[in-house]
Amino acid sequence: MNLLPKYDGTIHPDEWLRQIKTQCMIHINNNHYYSNLENMTLEVAKSLVDPSINVNNVRSNDQLLTTLKNNVLFKIFLKSSKQKLRDLSYKFNTCGDEAESTLEFLVKFKKLCDNAEIINIDDQKFYLIHTLDIIYQYKFSEKIININTFDELLTSFQDFIIDQKCSIRSSSIVIIKHVATGKYLSSNNCPNGRYGYVVTLSNNQSDPSCQWQIIGQSLNDEIHYGNKIRLKSPATNQYLSSTNGCKSPATNHHLGNLFLIMLIYYY
Repeated sequence: MNLLPKYDGTIHPDEWLRQIKTQCMIHINNNHYYSNLENMTLEVAKSLVDPSINVNNVRSNDQLLTTLKNNVLFKIFLKSSKQKLRDLSYKFNTCGDEAESTLEFLVKFKKLCDNAEIINIDDQKFYLIHTLDIIYQYKFSEKIININTFDELLTSFQDFIIDQKCSIRSSSIVIIKHVATGKYLSSNNCPNGRYGYVVTLSNNQSDPSCQWQIIGQSLNDEIHYGNKIRLKSPATNQYLSSTNGCKSPATNHHLGNLFLIMLIYYY
């Protein structure tokens, strides 16, 4: 048999016994000592239980599970799993890839619910809502009011995350294309150095200076048509503005330049 896990209180008894039974199913045809799968599973499982747990008088797999679940280690395991659920948080970046995908997160969430034996849909909703940043919690809770099954809850969470990524929010990173020329809004040092950084156009979309952070009136607010915003260059940590003191030699238009935050007025 493959190396079987011992029961030491760090795994849910149901999951642990399933793993033992799966291995026994694979090998029972080659083992004539046991009369059936249940007997083989029971004997193998009992041999792998932590010695501090007395299973000498256990006569069935159901009785074994009951014994394990009545042990203090299982009670500690449940509390620990619930605490992990409380501590679980989903962090997503609307501007790029996450270190952890939504699928990986939901698999982890489901596993913790199973381990903590959270089977009530309202409890499941509560824990999942609180994995989100507080700015998203109310909106998601409204979305799942009429959800009645765990599968629907997980699907709704994934849909919600996708919706948030498709929206532009304060702090989102965008690239701005000039339609007439097909070039991208960028910034460079002013040739004469007088005005620091100035706005330019670039052919290279991947240039970090072509990235602009949208700054709304409140952090992570959705940005809608007509909203007042500011544009910040992450590359320079400065804000887009304009000046009457200098004009472009090519177009005679006022130069767009970048000033430190202390020079920018707030809407």
